[in-house]
Amino acid sequence: MNALKLPREEYRKGPRLEFPNYDGEEWDINKGAWKNPKDAFSVPTGMFKDQPDCADADVTFVASIYNNLGAVMPRRRNMEIIRGNSWEVDAKVVVTAVAANPDSMDPSDEAAVAKCAPDKDYMKDNPVRAVLWHFVPQRARLTRRLLGTWFSDNDRQVGGIEVRHCVWWNEDFGSSGAWDPNGCTLVETDAEKTKCECHSFGSMTVIREYTEAIEIDDDCKLPMLVKYVGIGFSVFFLTVMAFVTILGRDVWDMFHALRLQVGFTWATAVVVHVVTDMDAIRDDAELNLVFGFVMKFFYTASATWVVMEAHATFRAFTGGIVSGRNKV
Repeated sequence: MNALKLPREEYRKGPRLEFPNYDGEEWDINKGAWKNPKDAFSVPTGMFKDQPDCADADVTFVASIYNNLGAVMPRRRNMEIIRGNSWEVDAKVVVTAVAANPDSMDPSDEAAVAKCAPDKDYMKDNPVRAVLWHFVPQRARLTRRLLGTWFSDNDRQVGGIEVRHCVWWNEDFGSSGAWDPNGCTLVETDAEKTKCECHSFGSMTVIREYTEAIEIDDDCKLPMLVKYVGIGFSVFFLTVMAFVTILGRDVWDMFHALRLQVGFTWATAVVVHVVTDMDAIRDDAELNLVFGFVMKFFYTASATWVVMEAHATFRAFTGGIVSGRNKV
């Protein structure tokens, strides 16, 4: 742990303070016990510069790095981003804090300095930065979790590392706080280390999230049977309607032509729907994506034709084309 009380002219010599100093006496023993750590972090120095009551105050910087703190801290995380149930803290925990000190010769200064807090806008542009080395030097499958499905899952290996997150301990998350990636940015990562930037002082580290098995409940024989029987009847009667419309002179009008388009697009969509139930399609990410787009296209086309028929019927009645005396 480093605790430095510095006057303004001292800590403002540079834009950042670097920690830890591995050449210091406190590391003579811990270097060997921690197997020659390489972790490094830095904090900004201008967080009070735009606050009149704080700009000229002495500032105390506290910077610590803990080897096993992550193992004893509560296992709570932001589940919206860290989704898997299997996760671990994958690096040392860096703890930073800063406080403005009142002038000991001016008692009235204490109340003003007590209100000093790091400027949030300044911290967004000048975050706490850290390069943290992993406990498990293994490449993650993803650098960042994607929001969509535009990637192949062929390299998913259950038990491997899915993705890493830069996190900070957000005391305002939930009722008791949690590790939260919001407020931190993962700048770059590889198998050995991750570079993080967090916009708040406090505790920060890296979390590794493991790849989990995708469990699918296929024990639904009766619903599948009902679905296929219903699809079969629908396609059969749509086919009959199509042949009657095409071959029958008495039913060939614009409304039946529109319904023929509805029947064709909907039948094609449900046939593709059935094809997508095949294991060969489900297991191939690219084929699954292609057939999914085709199915959505024909379902959308079917709905579009229904809307067009409804519009044509409305115009026919309001325009007087169809009435009790007329026949189209």
